[in-house]
This record gives sequence, structure tokens and C-alpha cells, in this order.
Amino acid sequence: MFHPVAAGIADCNLKIYSKAGMLVFESNEIELGWRLEGQTMRSRSLSVWKVRSTCRNRQTFFMA
Repeated sequence: MFHPVAAGIADCNLKIYSKAGMLVFESNEIELGWRLEGQTMRSRSLSVWKVRSTCRNRQTFFMA
């Protein structure tokens, strides 16, 4: 399971892309994560993730 873990988050958007650049998962719920069943760690490590979040103090973060 892959999902953001943080405190004080008001909004969160998680996107996971395949190694080919196709969007394979998107969620606006911090508790809802991404799970690849039946795939190796090697194929998981070739994915790209992006998270955009807004804290309760209105500060915005972007990580990839």
C-alpha cells in the first residue's frame, strides 16, 4: 500500500503514473492508497508518483 502519511493536511491529491507515463491511480483521499497486487517490486519502482497537498494553515506542498 502506498499513500501519504502526514498530519495537519486539509486537502491531498495523489497521482501514480506507469513507466510509460499513463495515469494508473488518482485519489483525493489521504487514507486511500495505491496497491499493486501480483507485481514485483521492480515494476513498482519504475512508477512515478506526485502528491499535491494543502495544510490546514493553507501552505501548499508538491512532491514527486
